[in-house]
Amino acid sequence: MTYACAIAPLDQSTTSLGWSPGSYVRYPCSLLTATSAGGCSWHDESLQFLANPGSPVVAPFPLVVTSLNPLTVRPAIELPRVFADATISINGITPAAVRGPLEKGGLLGRVAPGQRGVKWTLSTGPFIVPMLASLGLDIVGATRPAARGFRLTPVFGGRLLARAGGPADCTNPLSSLRGLRGLRGPRSMGARLLDLGSAAPTGYVEPPSGVYGRYGVSGQTDVSIPEPTNQNLARRASAAGGGLLALVSASVLAWLAMRR
Repeated sequence: MTYACAIAPLDQSTTSLGWSPGSYVRYPCSLLTATSAGGCSWHDESLQFLANPGSPVVAPFPLVVTSLNPLTVRPAIELPRVFADATISINGITPAAVRGPLEKGGLLGRVAPGQRGVKWTLSTGPFIVPMLASLGLDIVGATRPAARGFRLTPVFGGRLLARAGGPADCTNPLSSLRGLRGLRGPRSMGARLLDLGSAAPTGYVEPPSGVYGRYGVSGQTDVSIPEPTNQNLARRASAAGGGLLALVSASVLAWLAMRR
């Protein structure tokens, strides 16, 4: 049985999504050129949630916190087999939870100082969006904006909303299942949401705010499109920098030992 009543990890009535998982290709790179090592093209498997620093991030369903640095969680619910052994890494967050079980709606942490939001990445690959869809949560209102210097990007923006009549729809059945919103199918990811505070479009349920409000204020002041960055390259540079620092430290210690 599919888990019922999953929610978005951030308040979708006051915040939005950023970049979805997908590929980035810069100009003048060829679509067929494998130059990811140089940052010309890369694949990012994370889903970005944009929000102000301090905005609460909650558990969208029961889970187990397995690590705090980086914050890593394991779903504690029944999922389709392809996601059964998955873990989720959350970057850009200041953790508030401790290791162990956390119920749906429990505080995972807050958007870290200096961050535009958080990124959720599934360990099994670029399947974070299909996993959420299997729980009844869809990306609604995403577009593919023109990003300067890029010939290809994933979709951007929108909100993560509960599909009317789906497993995440736990509102009044008379309004969400049999009402006007339930008579028409889901809108495509290319549909536009002109106002984050507007009612959910046909086929979706208005996102709740109460569960987030008990932990403080959620918001999104900066609504500009973040510059795409090659996280794979950044991680390699960080690892290389750490190795260089270790080498320099060892050299200094050896020099001090020779002077004794």
